[in-house]
Amino acid sequence: FNFGDNNKAIFGAGSDLQIYHDGSNSYIEDTAAGSLYIRGTGFVFLQSTTGENYFVGDSDGAATLYYDNAPKLATTATGVDVTGTLAATAVTGDGSGLTNLPSTGATAGFAVAMAIAL
Repeated sequence: FNFGDNNKAIFGAGSDLQIYHDGSNSYIEDTAAGSLYIRGTGFVFLQSTTGENYFVGDSDGAATLYYDNAPKLATTATGVDVTGTLAATAVTGDGSGLTNLPSTGATAGFAVAMAIAL
């Protein structure tokens, strides 16, 4: 099949799934009340046309978000790993589970204040 701009590949009794290009952008659109699933048996990748990763999901493993093809946020068996600087507008919790905080210097005061604020 060869579809021109603004011609849609339409699936489902109510035109529920539509795939098309409008001349500038490409779309996969779920127009029904249900959900849109993207499935794979191993890894699922969202990439640029040059192979730069945006997102990689591993079956029974990590889900990783990338910035400029570098991993920045990854889920782990015990939580989340962040590579780089974490910036937040708010943090909640009591701070009792924080580990590896500096014990001396200016950064220690900040770390203790953060732990108390949590």
